[in-house]
Parts: sequence; structure tokens; C-alpha cells
Amino acid sequence: MKLSWTKGKDEAVSKEISDNFKASALTRERLKELLEEVVASAENSSLTKDGYGVPNWAYLQADIIGYKRAIKEVLSLISK
Repeated sequence: MKLSWTKGKDEAVSKEISDNFKASALTRERLKELLEEVVASAENSSLTKDGYGVPNWAYLQADIIGYKRAIKEVLSLISK
């Protein structure tokens, strides 16, 4: 569990957060699977040639990269 989960919280709240984090292992694992599917889907859509004809292709690619980066940040927060 990343320290950011309990940063700035008192000891009692930190312990409750930690306990809840540990208790949610199965749910977090499923969420991880779902988010990895989302990242894979975004990756696949960014690799198709269909988008080359779009005038704002570069912005579309930047959006996909930012989206994947945000999902990966969530993945790092829910991982052990």
C-alpha cells in the first residue's frame, strides 16, 4: 500500500485505511484486471491506421497517452 493513502491522517484513521485496504484485496485485484483491459483497449485503438486521416491525430494520440497514464496511476495506487 502506498504511503499516500495515509499521508496526513492520524494513527487511528491510518490503521482503518490500512485494514480496509488489506480486506479489499479481491476487489482491488478485479479492478486491476478491468483497468488493464481498458489500457490494452486504448493501446490497440492508438495503433490502428484509421486515425491517420483525422486532422487532429496528434491531439488524439496525446489524449490516449494521457488517459493511459492516468489509468496506470490508479493501478499503482491500488497495488500492494
